[in-house]
Amino acid sequence: MYRSTVVVVLIALAVCVVSVAWSDGHKSVGRAQLYSWIIPGAGQLYVGEGGRAAAFFGGCIVAAAIDDSGVLPLGVNVWAGFDAGKCANKHNDKLRNRGLAVAPIIDIRTQTVGLALATSF
Repeated sequence: MYRSTVVVVLIALAVCVVSVAWSDGHKSVGRAQLYSWIIPGAGQLYVGEGGRAAAFFGGCIVAAAIDDSGVLPLGVNVWAGFDAGKCANKHNDKLRNRGLAVAPIIDIRTQTVGLALATSF
């Protein structure tokens, strides 16, 4: 049982790492949720939130150590999945809002006003 669990965890992490390496920047909400429901924190890792990933993975381990019934770790696991979807949406919104914008420029020294293109990355 232990070896099969380790193999499943390693395969899921490998799929997550490959998805991050070959992604065009846009992150799938469903894929992020699925990864985190398989391994808590893997969806956050897929989106690029390493700190959140470690927190959910560690939280699930602590919950499993505290609760023998398995209800608490399952709750953390479900929460991690929904949080991964939220993180993916937030990441995709940042990509949509990135680009060029027109910004006003006011120079106090020369008392001139103008417009300039500003990048938001």
